[in-house]
Amino acid sequence: MDWSKNYSIRDLAKECGVSVSTASKALNNYPGVSEETRRKVQEAASRQKYTPNAAAKLLKQSENKTVVLLINDAMHPYFNLITKEYSETMTEEGYDIAIRFINGEDPVYAALKAVRETRACALAILGGSVLGREEEFDRLDIPVVLFGKYQDLSAYRNISSFYIDELLECYRLTRFLQERGARRIAFLTTEKEGLTVGGLRTAGYLRAMREIGAEDPELTVVVEDSYYRSGYVGMAGLLRRHLRVDSVLCVSDRLCMGCCRALYDWGLQVPRDVLVAGFDGSEFTDYHVPTLTTVAMPSRDLYRDSARHLLDRLQNQEETRCRGYSCAIIEKESTQPGKRMHALYNTADRPNHQKESHT
Repeated sequence: MDWSKNYSIRDLAKECGVSVSTASKALNNYPGVSEETRRKVQEAASRQKYTPNAAAKLLKQSENKTVVLLINDAMHPYFNLITKEYSETMTEEGYDIAIRFINGEDPVYAALKAVRETRACALAILGGSVLGREEEFDRLDIPVVLFGKYQDLSAYRNISSFYIDELLECYRLTRFLQERGARRIAFLTTEKEGLTVGGLRTAGYLRAMREIGAEDPELTVVVEDSYYRSGYVGMAGLLRRHLRVDSVLCVSDRLCMGCCRALYDWGLQVPRDVLVAGFDGSEFTDYHVPTLTTVAMPSRDLYRDSARHLLDRLQNQEETRCRGYSCAIIEKESTQPGKRMHALYNTADRPNHQKESHT
């Protein structure tokens, strides 16, 4: 092999048994690399007469340093969180953040337009489904981060993914309700099928219901969106049809709030009459009455890790990555009838301002 012409940073990393990022850091004397690794990489570079491509380095320094966050809509529950994590990570290294919204457009068209307008060097896409469109995003020829589970991205040079296994987590939550005695579990979702978040969560719910022979198509209710009013409308529709349910699983915490209000208006109590659980781990679930059982997702870690990975891709030619994260079911009052009644009737457990006065 003619190393003088073809030997690259990737060849150097492979020879030394380290990642491209580690090889780059060792060459540039960055912290976080052991002395042994630094010496091994620098000796190999000297032996192979490896030097970074000066023209490529100059181009890297002069390119526009704008990272685009392409977000499905401004009401996305994690809009503020992803903006904060990306801004903190990128601006410290001299990158700018440009926020663009899909707002019902074709996601590939919206991405292409955003990249052209900003001359972006990287792209992260939050919300909506782009499954099956990976090749089109790969052709943008800049590092791209997608948030969703993809079967195999190894064929693409530019795409990484960070994800929650939506199907598995909804299956787990449905089983959780079943273990508390629920069989007639209604499901409020944004999609009945497909590879979107709503579609995948529906598949997880249906899998768990089939396993106990309790699947009932009438209990799967497709609502307009994942917001409060849709939860109310969806639950009210079930109640008007006099369908018997012992619990309700919602595709988002915001749907739970609307659902609980509808149950209240029909004279039903949560959790005494109906158990309710949702998704997202929203902070407001601690302050709703009753507090809401939810699937808490490690969103902060997911967005922070993806931002740091994108930075490594830009600065150190880091390899693409697919990384999944596990969730936790946080049980609160909405699925604990006994605990809720205890809190109501045991005055020793009440805040001072709620205790009865006997003076």
